[in-house]
Amino acid sequence: MEIINHEEKNETEEKGNEQENRIKKKIEIEDGIIIENIVATAKIAENIDLGRIVMAFEGAEYNPKLFPGLIYKDRGLNVSALIFRSGTMNITGVTNMEDLQNMVDRVLQRLRSAGVKVNEKPEVKVMNIVALATVSEKLDLPQIAMGMGLENVEGYGLC
Repeated sequence: MEIINHEEKNETEEKGNEQENRIKKKIEIEDGIIIENIVATAKIAENIDLGRIVMAFEGAEYNPKLFPGLIYKDRGLNVSALIFRSGTMNITGVTNMEDLQNMVDRVLQRLRSAGVKVNEKPEVKVMNIVALATVSEKLDLPQIAMGMGLENVEGYGLC
């Protein structure tokens, strides 16, 4: 005959349920989410002669011996664009979708004025978002990421 201590069984069940409930519990964001940076990419043209167009971008840097792309920093938006010969552009430094679209439009306009045939409505893909938030619970980010099937997640101060 097996004797089961109901108190031990209940404690074990409670611990399991507590952990499950913490996972299912809605995590409250206390002060909203602050987006620090958005990184996006777009195919803006088929091929671009970067040496020819560098003058269309005031303050741009292009030294193919050091880096294969043209680096353009828009001081008005405080955003950077990396433009590659392949016609791909990466944008970093924006904090909202409006500024992202404004930067794409500004780059396309400068390329048009330099005589480059651009894709009129390039698909802009957001590749990465860095955001800050204060949450009501301590999170086990690696566990959450694994549960979501994600592999490359970085979180500072969450684990």
